[in-house]
Amino acid sequence: MVYRGVPAMAILRLPTQASDGKANLHRGGVGVGIDLSTGMTLSGIQRNRYIDNHPETGYSLCDRQIPHWQTILEMAAKLGDKTESGYLGVDIVLDR
Repeated sequence: MVYRGVPAMAILRLPTQASDGKANLHRGGVGVGIDLSTGMTLSGIQRNRYIDNHPETGYSLCDRQIPHWQTILEMAAKLGDKTESGYLGVDIVLDR
């Protein structure tokens, strides 16, 4: 989420079987907070419950480095400057 050209908060969305393989939080996907200054993941949340591990894989959600974090922040900030409303939700997809 970008406010007036400045990244204000970030979340990593992860799919689950409950969300039909999509990362939609309202359908049971997992949301993981990201520390804006470091790009490191914090704890996760699924269906209004805090979780430390992915419910299906068991992998830890905490203390994982988001690759290319500084570049992602810069891209989001530039996009945020282009909106008249002052805020913007930016989705960045990482792939191989």
